[in-house]
Amino acid sequence: MRHETLQPGDPCPKCKKGTVYETVRPGVLVRLVGQAPISATVYELQKLRCNLCGVVFTAQSPAGIGSEKYDATSGSMIALLKYGSGMPFNRMAGLQSNLGIPCLAHGRRQFVDVAESFPDECRYVLESLAVVYRNDATAREQKMSSSARRHFHQINSGPVMSLIHICELCVANPFDYLTELERHADELTANPRDWMPWNYRATLAGPAASSVAG
Repeated sequence: MRHETLQPGDPCPKCKKGTVYETVRPGVLVRLVGQAPISATVYELQKLRCNLCGVVFTAQSPAGIGSEKYDATSGSMIALLKYGSGMPFNRMAGLQSNLGIPCLAHGRRQFVDVAESFPDECRYVLESLAVVYRNDATAREQKMSSSARRHFHQINSGPVMSLIHICELCVANPFDYLTELERHADELTANPRDWMPWNYRATLAGPAASSVAG
């Protein structure tokens, strides 16, 4: 932000003799604002019903909103909270509820829905998630504190869903990586090798991704 009354080259208002100049390092003011891990906007669409035939006419959603409930970034945030930080799903649901935001359903449900089409792939994911759920049940049975429960998950559940850790080893941003996988799901399915944490950026910079984005 520029100074409200002075600019470089102006005479010094204090000594009246010198000239002010801009320093190399600016002053820094940090303002922290609390916000939900996942934000939501609820659009209420007006509905009109004919009193004779009963047909309902619903207002169109705002331009650019689309029909998908979850943005690609929402799944990335849930993955980082759960599998990167060990935050239990029930705690995330409670947090979202307290903040007035509809809760995100378990990601496991999505794999169950497509298990018939991809049995081997989905079986691996579901069996891995089962380990995480068993660990969570153990933590509850032992009545662990919040900090102990988190530490328990980091040690015992962390090695099961290791994609985030691979991103960290590759110096790739896990949030950005997971988001791009969501946004390029079709390309990922066709060419999985091109969408690894260590090469997805090169794939995004390639002509194929550029044409899809356009």
